Amino acid sequence: VNRAQQTAPAPISLAFMLIQRHITTLSVTRRLLLVWHSRTGLAKQMASAMADGASAAGRDMGEPLYVSSMCAADAGIDDVLNADGYLFCCPENLASTSGEMLEFFHRTYYHAFANGETSILQSRPFGLAIAAGSDGTNAARQVERICRGWQLKAVADTYIN
Repeated sequence: VNRAQQTAPAPISLAFMLIQRHITTLSVTRRLLLVWHSRTGLAKQMASAMADGASAAGRDMGEPLYVSSMCAADAGIDDVLNADGYLFCCPENLASTSGEMLEFFHRTYYHAFANGETSILQSRPFGLAIAAGSDGTNAARQVERICRGWQLKAVADTYIN
C-alpha cells in the first residue's frame, strides 16, 4: 500500500465533518472551496480524496453542495468570498507552508476584511490537511494562524500525514 492510499480516510472524514457539522442548510446550494498545492503529488491526492469525501457527504445527507477544487495558483479573492466553507491542503516544505499556498494567502488575505478591520469570512468553517514527510506542525500552525486572522471556525483537528 502506498502512502497516499493510507491517507485517504482521514482527509475524507475531515471533509465529511465539515459538511455534516457546518455547511448544511435545507434547499440552499452551499459552496465549499478546496484550495490546494502539491509538489510531489501527495497533497494533490489528499485534496482529491477531500473533494470526493465532501461530495459524497453532501449526497449522503441529501444536501445540495458544490465543491470547487482549485490549485492555489488559480484561486482568488472572489472564490474565497463566494464560498460558505473551506478546505485547505498543502505540503510542508522546509518546515513551512509551501510557497505557492502562502502566495494564495498573500493575494487574498487583506481583501477579506471590511474597512480593513472586520473579517467578511467570520465564523465560516474550515478544515486543513498537511502533507509532510516528517513533522508538518509548522505548516499547520502557519495556516491555522492565517485562518484565525480571517476568524474562520475550525471544525476538526488538522490532519497531518
